[in-house]
Amino acid sequence: MLHSDQQNPSRWVSLFWDIAEMSDPLDLARKLDAESETSFKQIPFEEWVRHLLGYHALAVQRFMQQHIMLGDHILRHLRAHPREREKYAAVERHLRQRSPFVHYVIQQVLLGNRPRFQQRQACPPLDVPGFHLLARPIQLLFSTRQKGLTTTLKILDVLSARFEKSHSSASIIDWTRPLDTSMLYLSETLLSDSTDTLVETLTDADIINFDAFSPADLLHHPTRVRYIESKWHALRDAVSECCAAVPDQVARILEATRALHIGRNYHSSTALLHGLRAYLVSNHLRI
Repeated sequence: MLHSDQQNPSRWVSLFWDIAEMSDPLDLARKLDAESETSFKQIPFEEWVRHLLGYHALAVQRFMQQHIMLGDHILRHLRAHPREREKYAAVERHLRQRSPFVHYVIQQVLLGNRPRFQQRQACPPLDVPGFHLLARPIQLLFSTRQKGLTTTLKILDVLSARFEKSHSSASIIDWTRPLDTSMLYLSETLLSDSTDTLVETLTDADIINFDAFSPADLLHHPTRVRYIESKWHALRDAVSECCAAVPDQVARILEATRALHIGRNYHSSTALLHGLRAYLVSNHLRI
């Protein structure tokens, strides 16, 4: 189901009239950024995946069409009112840390070019800012991971939950950070079919990490302590994400938590427990 602004790209026509009345470059930049970000947030993650893999994705195509229409309008405006060029040059500067999509549009318009968002292609032009946020992580996922279909679909569910948190639901999107896929190996471990395999994998990893750790490290090697802490936090966050993406994994992860606790692996067991708690609290659930 497409949102109303995606069903009718001409909704942005009203934006053209609004910006024509705005004289302050910063206000204009904020207005353009807000419209671009709002439309970006309304595109489901699966639509981006389809587009980046070369399939028809109407929501993404209409998102690009909106920006092309914006560029065409401003290009015509500047040709008719060349004195406005200085104002839009200031707008471009204000947009450099904002939506890369609308910044690209203004940048191209100032060069006298029409924005070249391509409607259909397997690999969108990575030199167009904005696409790198999703294109590289998703294409890397499919090019480097030889997993079964079931596991791949589960991993995409995890990425979708991560995208929802970092982009779709974020009050302010950090446009400089691509979608993080660095910890997906944890997701693959947590989404494995065997509880025993999960317990063994986590236990083996903890043995390796703690065998190289000594009480003296607490005083003399704080970087090692921070490394252990980072592993714990990464596992906790991965548990919360996996449960949000694949709720039927909750019972199995809880079973693994109990097994780790019985085996006195308190490092991984508490990480799993805190991850489960974060998921349950955020969804107002109880075990």
